[in-house]
Amino acid sequence: MHSSAEFASERPYPFLVKTAFSTASAGAWRVDDVRDRDALRRKLEDCGAFNNGLIVQARVAGALERNQTVFNRGRLIASHAYRQIAAGPRGGDVLKTSVERPDARTLAQRIGVALGWHGALSVDYILEESTGRPMFIDFNPRLVEPMNAWFSDTDPSGRAVGDSLGQTPPWAAPGWELTTSLGLMGLLDAAGRRGRRRDVLQEIGLLLVAPAGTAARWRNSARWVLIPGVCCPLAALGASLLLSPASAARFSDHAVKTYSLTPEAIHQLRGWALGGQTSGGWP
Repeated sequence: MHSSAEFASERPYPFLVKTAFSTASAGAWRVDDVRDRDALRRKLEDCGAFNNGLIVQARVAGALERNQTVFNRGRLIASHAYRQIAAGPRGGDVLKTSVERPDARTLAQRIGVALGWHGALSVDYILEESTGRPMFIDFNPRLVEPMNAWFSDTDPSGRAVGDSLGQTPPWAAPGWELTTSLGLMGLLDAAGRRGRRRDVLQEIGLLLVAPAGTAARWRNSARWVLIPGVCCPLAALGASLLLSPASAARFSDHAVKTYSLTPEAIHQLRGWALGGQTSGGWP
């Protein structure tokens, strides 16, 4: 939709609103009632978001899952799906479990074939509780955090690299199921939830006991927690969050800002596509 009046039309609550371009859920909102709708409408008017178009979606009840795929000129060569068990900052995955979802893989494959896609394509979907159908909600032309897939012996990132080198690897069957967690996201989530040092210390404790296998949720993380190159940034982040748990929000915002696709960048890209022609305001 492209107008404030259309946005204000009556529709069942809750519903989701998304901008045409955004990064790390910065352009997505849940609207629970009229008050939320009107407040968001004013915000969207102020930034000129209606000029670029908005998507309004009905809420689907179910679990969030993601499917990572790799294509070779329209041919699917790797696929790995996992379910989010615990969410962290901006909806990222703290804890995830790999799953086998033939329906989601088939739908993603049809899209990749239709586009003649070459490279990585990650799909987020809700597995609807009432029907068990995957309801696609987001696409990314990249592989989101690949370690769960690597541990399960699917390794879409490795296959993407091999394909870029001209190796054209054959189809990789889905790997075995396992649960992994992301230590960095876990630390940020622990600090951001209530801003207490004790929560950060508890999360550090879970990381430290991982090699002993005392916590099932961390047993697969033990393979990388012991790698010095990974321990150093985790230790630095843990120390920073212990000094100031409130810095979790600043860390997350800064990290997203360094790679996000801004309205200004979209405006510039469209100008290039039009042969250098640009105009003021939002693209």
